[in-house]
Amino acid sequence: MAIRKNTSGSFAVDVYDQNKKRIVKTFAKKSDAIDYETKTKNEKREVRLINSDLKKAEVLFSEALLEFKNSKNNLSKKTVQKYSFIVTQFQEFADTEGIINLSDFNSDNATRLLQVLRKGKYDSDSKKTITPKAKTINGFLLFIKAFFKEEEIKGRIVKSPMVHLKNLKEENIKPEFYTKEELKSFFAQEMNSSYRLIFQGLLYTGMRINELANVKWSDVDFDKKVIRVSRKDGFVPKTDNAERAIPINDKLLSSLNDIKEGKDWSAYVFTSPRGDKLRERYTLTVCKDIAELAGISGRAFLHKFRHTFATHLVMNRVPIERVQKLLGHSSINETLIYAHLIPDDMHEDVSVLNNLV
Repeated sequence: MAIRKNTSGSFAVDVYDQNKKRIVKTFAKKSDAIDYETKTKNEKREVRLINSDLKKAEVLFSEALLEFKNSKNNLSKKTVQKYSFIVTQFQEFADTEGIINLSDFNSDNATRLLQVLRKGKYDSDSKKTITPKAKTINGFLLFIKAFFKEEEIKGRIVKSPMVHLKNLKEENIKPEFYTKEELKSFFAQEMNSSYRLIFQGLLYTGMRINELANVKWSDVDFDKKVIRVSRKDGFVPKTDNAERAIPINDKLLSSLNDIKEGKDWSAYVFTSPRGDKLRERYTLTVCKDIAELAGISGRAFLHKFRHTFATHLVMNRVPIERVQKLLGHSSINETLIYAHLIPDDMHEDVSVLNNLV
């Protein structure tokens, strides 16, 4: 590399770049020529370090985060929306921290991220600071940890900056469910037959409302007495485990048999009274109205039928592993929220050991 002064008074830089290509550039000021020469030297040094595995190639933080988000677009619409929200919030935090490259994010940034999440945000409408629950924060951290772990596997960072962060202790909230008496009163009320079938479907299959709304007649196997939850155009199950076959009990099977004749097998099973695809918000309103008429004092919501399905199975000694499979949980830990309902009377269970000695 060399800098020479031309007869005109300008300064010429004669250098070879990182690709060994000769470059000659002219500058009016010597300081500009020196800056360019220094920049070229640094770029060549960076390339040598990367080629010798002494340094990772720089990757823009925003590009890496967007790439990770896009890799999750094959999940359910609701999950994709949740991840998009997390990515937006995380990018905003990174901007305030001055993060440009992926490698800029360190353990100190991670610690401050947790502090910001725990602090919550001020809501101008309610004029209160809204503090997220531990479960919400843990879900946010889980996504971010997965992002950095993938970047580590790709070799774009040496070590995840999130490894020192532990999950917050979550409050052990027992799931709400409808009692037998409440269910009897609920289904004793007058309601449109379409909604009766919907609520039966939620209760007797334990499906999520989005799963139920996307069940087509072709997903119902009347011979094997099962309903299949599977991906299709416009619907992606929450997880891989969510794709499953759920046995149909006699009551639901009878209701489905009563209306199956003449149905278009590409059409949806659980619909509005007009035959339209199920809308969660309006179905929830109908559910609350019926619950009020039934005298149900506790909260009424659609996911409560799923809790009821699992609760009564566990209370009737169905093994927790089978309940996990029926619910489509990816981890047994999700299903263990119902474990406290396992009957305490286990004398009969241990009596099999009476004749061991």
